[in-house]
Amino acid sequence: MSTIEQTTNEVSTNGLSRRHFIQAATAAGVAIPLAQMVGGSSAGAASTTLRLASGKQEHVIAPWETSGGSLFALSMVGEWLTWQLPNGKLEPRIAESWTSSADAKQWVFNIRQGVKFNDGTPLTADDVVYTFTSIFDKTITKGVSRSKGNYDNILDAKGVVKVNANTVQFNLLQPNGNFPYFVSSACYGMCIIKNKAFGGAGWERQ
Repeated sequence: MSTIEQTTNEVSTNGLSRRHFIQAATAAGVAIPLAQMVGGSSAGAASTTLRLASGKQEHVIAPWETSGGSLFALSMVGEWLTWQLPNGKLEPRIAESWTSSADAKQWVFNIRQGVKFNDGTPLTADDVVYTFTSIFDKTITKGVSRSKGNYDNILDAKGVVKVNANTVQFNLLQPNGNFPYFVSSACYGMCIIKNKAFGGAGWERQ
């Protein structure tokens, strides 16, 4: 049995998904609820480096430019506000709950407390606001945003509002009963990144 096969079996036996195993082992500068993923297990504790094949990073690892190898990096270590399951249902992730106004034009997301970036910085509403407003900011995107199109006629930067340290409100341009899917893993570029983070070479090294 190869080392890869053995490790895969161990991951499966310990009840830790491959994705969460990679998340725990390759904290690459995006939001990772590490304590929830690995709990008290010692699986993989003897190793300090995980090497894996991935696509070439074509652009900075950020919501406005994500594609190719950049997407691979985000999807392996990042988290979204919500997660879409294969059956189409949503699971809470960075957002632990959400509610809407009666007309589905205003959505409020409660941000999970205790989540930290790999440098130990707590994730707050500021990080969520930055993630969703950055895709509309031409000074950040340099006029090229691969994620902005997800929100055409749905959301603009002014509609992303910090209510408090753990709450973000989205004021939509028009009612949308499916909006929680627009902040989920289905919109793959919208992994929550740290406030003012940019990605690129620094994230490749770290």
